[in-house]
Amino acid sequence: MDGNDVMIKRVFTEEDDLPEIVKRRVREAYDHIYEQVRTQDAWEDQTKAPAYAGNHDKDRGNQSIFRRNGKGLLKVACFMFACMLVLGGTAYAVNQILNRYERMKQMDLQEKEQIHELTQSGGNLVYESSRAWSAEEWARKGELAEAYKDDEIFPEGALKIVHQGEDYSKDEICLIDAEDGKNDILWLPERTLTDEEILEIIEYEEKISFISYENRRSLYVDENPWEKRMESMTDEEVDFYFLAYFTGRVETTGNFSRAGKSDLKGEVVLTEEEKALYLRLREEYLEKNRIPQRTTPLPVIEMPSDFDGSETMLCRYNSCFYFPDRELTEEDFLEVIDFQKRAEYSWRRISDEIEIGKRKDRPRLPDDQTREPEIYEQKAFSEAAKNGWETTIENARIGDVVRFGSYEQDGNLTNGKEEIAWYVLDEAEDYYMLLAQQILDVRPYHEEQKAVTWAECDVRRWLNQEFLETAFTVAEQSHIVNGTVSNEFGGETKDQVYLLSDREVYEYFGIDPESVTWHNKGLSTREIQRALKEALDFLDPRLFAKPTEEAKRRGAAAFGQRECDAYLKYDKVDFSKALGNSAWLHRSARPDLGGIAYVTDPMGNVCCGQYVTGEYGIRPVIRIRR
Repeated sequence: MDGNDVMIKRVFTEEDDLPEIVKRRVREAYDHIYEQVRTQDAWEDQTKAPAYAGNHDKDRGNQSIFRRNGKGLLKVACFMFACMLVLGGTAYAVNQILNRYERMKQMDLQEKEQIHELTQSGGNLVYESSRAWSAEEWARKGELAEAYKDDEIFPEGALKIVHQGEDYSKDEICLIDAEDGKNDILWLPERTLTDEEILEIIEYEEKISFISYENRRSLYVDENPWEKRMESMTDEEVDFYFLAYFTGRVETTGNFSRAGKSDLKGEVVLTEEEKALYLRLREEYLEKNRIPQRTTPLPVIEMPSDFDGSETMLCRYNSCFYFPDRELTEEDFLEVIDFQKRAEYSWRRISDEIEIGKRKDRPRLPDDQTREPEIYEQKAFSEAAKNGWETTIENARIGDVVRFGSYEQDGNLTNGKEEIAWYVLDEAEDYYMLLAQQILDVRPYHEEQKAVTWAECDVRRWLNQEFLETAFTVAEQSHIVNGTVSNEFGGETKDQVYLLSDREVYEYFGIDPESVTWHNKGLSTREIQRALKEALDFLDPRLFAKPTEEAKRRGAAAFGQRECDAYLKYDKVDFSKALGNSAWLHRSARPDLGGIAYVTDPMGNVCCGQYVTGEYGIRPVIRIRR
């Protein structure tokens, strides 16, 4: 490499104001051009005829200098031409090299503040369009947005922003800052939008998301002292905690196991004193920066059989913490809490980085660390139930459908209440256990967003008072058992009407809680969708429930044809078996995780964690004396 080569590289690789990716691509372009010129030199040396024989040393020297410098100039010219192709000589061309995350990072503080002010000073929406998008434009926007997120295409310019009262061309797109507390207006000319214009809108929306991400990250750190430590975690550490905690075979995480017992199966693992200690230490960790002495993460085992009982470990297979069979210390719990919070932070950081384009996807486990699902043998249900036949309570068997009580269901208040259809879910010596066939109403688990148990929640009070008195006569109520219900948190309760727990959903519908692969959080969205489709084919049909017309009138959301068509169009997945289904609430809640309750969603995804204030379908459970 001669002096010209060194000079060229230095000019373009030592510019500190260029992004690293630009400098890297310039170096790659240089290396490519240089290799071509070097190959050309070698070819000429091999093929040229002997030159300047005799006593023409001076001429020969001049020609040699010309050739050498001429080739150097050729290299400069070629390299500059390559840079023009790669960089275009403009800020726009530099941006064209960047991926969408790096493009966002190129925003200066003034632009960020301007966009932030626009989103904060307007109305409820980021903007509203001056006219409706055509179907063709909207479809093209979806396609261009996908290409944008895949770093395949970017706009050449930026969306123009004008202030209210300023002049603007009615034939060009722009964002009009309302400046009066109303929604900003995205002005769309009365003609078909070009790809460039749509891309400028997409990038503006991307900028809003990026600024929101930065503000959200700053807010988390300001409000949560423990988050400040997490900010220093490397990508490798983040991947480790995510893969350890969120690639298990159950929807719930952070379960405990000890001495052969597991709270995943509804068994008592911690004493009441230990539960209280765990909750106290969790509060001190979050609010007082109480951290464990251990500086390395807990050991992670792949399968429950790998637990040797020597110390606390996390099992990746079922996302369960295994405690040694001894008295647990504060350090034991602090290590678990620290692992949980680092995993929670890792999940959020990875999700945010995917959203803003810093990551392409979530980290994956190697194929040899995955397992195929194993489904429990279902409790047999009768041919009558398979064929939709009904029977009387006196002749009922597990799986049959019976009628008992009445509730408004058809949405017509003038014709009175309709009889309630129930599945016979189980039987004992003195009673049948019944589950409502349809979703009869929609309610939140609790009216206030807080950590709450079944014993304390509002939906339990509603079921055992208002629903009980509305759905059953006094004579019918006398046939309903007021019996003990076992709960994972909050102890036992006495209920006439209740909801199924997570454990009961697994048991009665033949689902192995440690093997349901469609809950695997390490899967991509599309993989989960395809797995859910497979689940629809083999899950017990009684798991799925449709809302009554009255329940829909009260707010129960049913999985509609639009959602089915969307999955079929974009993911080639037929969700028609989920058509009309709605999510229904369990009685299980995890107060140790905050105000979270669980539901079964329309596609059979069991134990989806939701805020307790969210309104979901109600499928009551009662026990009728035989």
